[in-house]
Amino acid sequence: MMPRITTKASQLHWLSTNFPSVVPKFITINSTQKESIFLEKILDFFSADARLILRPSVLGEDQKKHSFAGLFESVGNVAINKLELKKARKKALNSLNSSRVLAYLSQQQLPPITSSKLIVQEYVKSAYSGVAFIYPDSLANSTVSIGQATAVTDGDNEELSYSLASIPENELPSDISVAQWRKFHGILKRVAKKYGKPADIEWAIDKNHIWLLQIRPITAETSLLDQLVFDATNIGENYPGVTAPLTFSFISEAYTQVYSQFLRLLNTPEFSLTKNRYVLSNMLAYVHGSLYYNLDNWYRILKMLPFYSINKKFFNRMLSPVKADNESDFTEIKCSLLTSLSFIWYMLFPFRAFSLFRRNFSKSYSEYQLSRSSKTQQALFQKIYAFEKMRDSFFSLWSYTIINDFRVMISFGLLSVLAEKSIDKPQEYLNSLITVGSTPESMEPLLELQRLANTANKNEVVSLILKKPAQEAWDQLKTSKNTTVKLYFQKLELYLTKYGNRSAQELKLEQPKFREDPAQFIAILQQYLLQPISKKVQKTKTAKPIKFTKPILRPLLFLLKNITVKGIYRREQFRLNRGQAYGIARETFLELGQELSALGELETSQDVFYLTYHELRSFILFQSLPLSPREIVKTRKKMLQFYARQHSSQRLTTRSINNGLLQTDTARVKRSKKLFLQGTPTSITSTVVAPVVVMNEFSSSVDIVGKIIITKKTDPGWTVLFPLAAGVVTEYGSTLSHASIIARELGIPCLTGATGCTELLKTGDKIILSTSAGTITMSGKV
Repeated sequence: MMPRITTKASQLHWLSTNFPSVVPKFITINSTQKESIFLEKILDFFSADARLILRPSVLGEDQKKHSFAGLFESVGNVAINKLELKKARKKALNSLNSSRVLAYLSQQQLPPITSSKLIVQEYVKSAYSGVAFIYPDSLANSTVSIGQATAVTDGDNEELSYSLASIPENELPSDISVAQWRKFHGILKRVAKKYGKPADIEWAIDKNHIWLLQIRPITAETSLLDQLVFDATNIGENYPGVTAPLTFSFISEAYTQVYSQFLRLLNTPEFSLTKNRYVLSNMLAYVHGSLYYNLDNWYRILKMLPFYSINKKFFNRMLSPVKADNESDFTEIKCSLLTSLSFIWYMLFPFRAFSLFRRNFSKSYSEYQLSRSSKTQQALFQKIYAFEKMRDSFFSLWSYTIINDFRVMISFGLLSVLAEKSIDKPQEYLNSLITVGSTPESMEPLLELQRLANTANKNEVVSLILKKPAQEAWDQLKTSKNTTVKLYFQKLELYLTKYGNRSAQELKLEQPKFREDPAQFIAILQQYLLQPISKKVQKTKTAKPIKFTKPILRPLLFLLKNITVKGIYRREQFRLNRGQAYGIARETFLELGQELSALGELETSQDVFYLTYHELRSFILFQSLPLSPREIVKTRKKMLQFYARQHSSQRLTTRSINNGLLQTDTARVKRSKKLFLQGTPTSITSTVVAPVVVMNEFSSSVDIVGKIIITKKTDPGWTVLFPLAAGVVTEYGSTLSHASIIARELGIPCLTGATGCTELLKTGDKIILSTSAGTITMSGKV
């Protein structure tokens, strides 16, 4: 029978009564007991060499209206001696009156805590531990999260989450037998059936033991429509893999300010912005070091604009998420008539807004560069204020670029729908989204690299220098007294002045730019010298005439295609501007890091990127931090190194903050000689047979000349490699991805959405890449 009064103590008693063999030994002691009696009870109950964990428990916790989940502090690995027990007891009981508990009581309009108990339990050492969220009516929604630990309750590092309905036995840690894992899952299912309602369970396991440490009801029960859904499909193109906390905090503020200002441009009432400030301040999620869109909040923003149902479909098409969003329609959010009219106006007549952006961005960027070049000394707090002034100025301007993003989304969405209805092969038509006679701004760095390579090939002295290792070549070019070499080096410096903010993962503030690491730039230039590529960097016209099944729609298709292409090119220009602004942010943070390093607060200037902006600002402005910057950095480095070794899913779902994460990835196929992969062709129609280079991260030193690049995703910094490649294949992306745009301009085949390609293909494999069929097949070497 279930206990009527829900406390951790009563729940644990229920668990030990029904499943005694898997619950570690424990007692409950009133917190008001004298210290001597408290110690006496522990000594009578536990062996002298036992280690203990102390958990506070209060009457009425784990209720639907107030759960207290995660508010109280458990104290673990406590030895049985008077001093340690006294400290642990005090620490655990003090957490009942912590500032966050008092704030929670006030928020929930609850009286002060006057009655509590301490659960004293054996502290178990285990190979693995974690949390299971069980739903007796749905094994599919019941999830298990596994973390590696020497003892449970130490910061459970999550490695794997999976559903009880589809247990991935081949992915579970192999040092625990399959039989032991099956026994563990069987126990969880029996607990779910016996308990009879949703619950979360803390557990631990090793080769010979299974422990259930505590159970509590999941009180904040929600429907599937209320799930949080995090998706990295689009944002992962610019911020792949693990991202530093400073970058996340910087861009999170950017999204909040930019989209708030965009809605103001559309005359959205201020009361509506205030009402939805939570939505605007939580457009992004930072999960296990990776960046995700909080999809529901993006849909809520779309609901603040007109034509929600149409725009939602176009938004999904542009993002190409793992699967469709949930069906919640956010009826509480309304779009005003004035906002609707303003939106339509900017979609039809955006050009003044774009002109204002270009003029004001150039002015602000030049002014800030000039102020930075002055010799005026500034205190740290003055640099913070100057940076925030610049940041807010750029963020305000950036709202104009969102107009272009929506125009591209809508025009491409309409173009796709009409193409499917009126063209024999609509994808081939969409893959011809280039304009002969015009070149996007993002192509200029590639064209300039080609010119630098051609110049070097014509000059024997320069050519000989560039055959040396990259760093040695740069140093010799820089110090040479030869007049020809000096002139060539000036061209290299001019290139780095114009495009030096580019690099792989260039929007990550922690990522060094080409101008900071010129050897990386020289290594790329050296590959351009290896083959003549002048024929590649040019426009590619559609190979075959388009067959229209409904010719009457042809003028409309032409108009939408023209709007889409111009919008894509404009977006590429805005990306370059964004890289410039982010370059300034990086320089500022590095300066702050250097000063903090000189003061002994950080080990190196690079450590500044492991702080959030709020932490950095608080420390500089003499506001308190819970730990010193050095301690925060040390912890974050360890945490992010751990996350970097884990698989990062494109889609995550959860019901609440303590309800675990369910990863959603498309099923993978096995590597074999008959390997067959399918994706979406997003560039020219052709068939290429070539060896592959699998690149999980950008590298300027890998030989990719005449090879097919295989990667999960690319960002704008990768495109300097594209003219050298025979083709590009990515696991994620769409027709509007940066890789697709540049591949179309270069006339090289590109395939996106080739799930599993980075795992199933190995560098050196020879494949047949067919963008007419959208397939990859093996040609040799498995």
